[in-house]
Amino acid sequence: MIQPARSGTNWLVIAAGALCSAVGNFDLYGVNIVLPQLGKDFSVPPTVSQWVVLGYLLPIMALAVPMGRWLDTIGQRSAMLTMCAGFGAASLAAGLSPTLPILLISRVMQGVFGAALFVLNMVIAYSAASPRHQERALAAVASAGSFGALGGPTLGAFVAARWGWPWIFVVAAPAMGLVMIALGRAMPADARVRVPSRGVVADVILLGAAAALLLLALTWAQEKSAAWLALMIPGPPMILAWKRLNPRAPLLTLLRRPAALTVLLAIGLGSAASIAPQYLLSFFMQGPLGISVTGAGTALLPIAVLSAAGAQLAAPLIRLLGAGRVAAAGFTLIAAGIILLLGLGPSWSTADIAVRVGVMGLGQGLLSTACNRVLFGLSPASLLASAGSTASFFRNLGYVTGPAITTSLWAAAGYTTAGMRLALLTTLLWSVAGGAAAVHAAGVYTRGSRRGG
Repeated sequence: MIQPARSGTNWLVIAAGALCSAVGNFDLYGVNIVLPQLGKDFSVPPTVSQWVVLGYLLPIMALAVPMGRWLDTIGQRSAMLTMCAGFGAASLAAGLSPTLPILLISRVMQGVFGAALFVLNMVIAYSAASPRHQERALAAVASAGSFGALGGPTLGAFVAARWGWPWIFVVAAPAMGLVMIALGRAMPADARVRVPSRGVVADVILLGAAAALLLLALTWAQEKSAAWLALMIPGPPMILAWKRLNPRAPLLTLLRRPAALTVLLAIGLGSAASIAPQYLLSFFMQGPLGISVTGAGTALLPIAVLSAAGAQLAAPLIRLLGAGRVAAAGFTLIAAGIILLLGLGPSWSTADIAVRVGVMGLGQGLLSTACNRVLFGLSPASLLASAGSTASFFRNLGYVTGPAITTSLWAAAGYTTAGMRLALLTTLLWSVAGGAAAVHAAGVYTRGSRRGG
């Protein structure tokens, strides 16, 4: 069972969790920049090469919640060592793949092990920290994850230009080796990893399939036709069937906690509001502004750097001002960055964009750490992995739905600058709604802490 630290802080474990977070997110977002080159090398169109990304993201989305239920019942150290070994081996196989089918299989395996790592990296950091260092532990993982995700395209372009696209996958293998060495020394031995229970299998079949259909529907509706949204139709019945079969499932227990669903919604809205403008700006810079792909990646780099800085800044601010105020400040900065982007035009330079996305990045770092602190604070110790897995699902759901919805709005307006402004206004509404949800959840958590204290 996963239990939080009672005294002392193991910074080596926290550093290992942060490195896992950075690598996992880099392998998700850093690949996007090399899809054209990858498609050229394998002689396939973009509709096929996109599966290099989807093959990784699908199992992460589908297995997020089931992984949490399983990981709540096994030892942290054994689980981390197993998943790191699997992820490293799959990454090496992806980089050495001689054909596209082998690469796609390797990416799916990366996603299977990555689904667990996206949960465990935050849980082991939180569990390894003493109560007075928990905010700093969560900030370390959040800042590393933000840098890996938001700086992925820029770093991926650099790695591919210097060594070739296979190295985007290969570099994960030695990183996982370092994590395994660190955790092998820093964490006590615990129970071996065991086979998932029937309840976990039911989670995979019903919840996992519903999540996978949602991802495919949103992706293909954006790239092909809105008719693909019909794939979402079986989702609600599958979820209802799962609920009837699992009335005492850990996820339902977690969602019954006061304000847990509210803070999860804040996490999802914050992710959507921060990622969608970046997606739109990539097209705007490489289209009307005529900026190169490396120039566009450089212009977006401040969002990664300042997001990491914001996550670190959030830790002392939470102890000083409270998680609610810090989350509100984060959403406010995201909204301010979006408002500044509404004046975009053909005369803008990369510096104009860099400043504005930097404001958003700082806000994303603040709200990420604050929302994670509230969620873990609201969750009992026996459900920390379930909390982490559900947060991972909502976060990735925001990363998927944000670009899908805003791109559809932009397309409906004829891909005009006015249409892009309309799409940005939508992300502004998400940031406002997310801020309200985060403040409400933080208020419930604070009141509960005072009564508990």
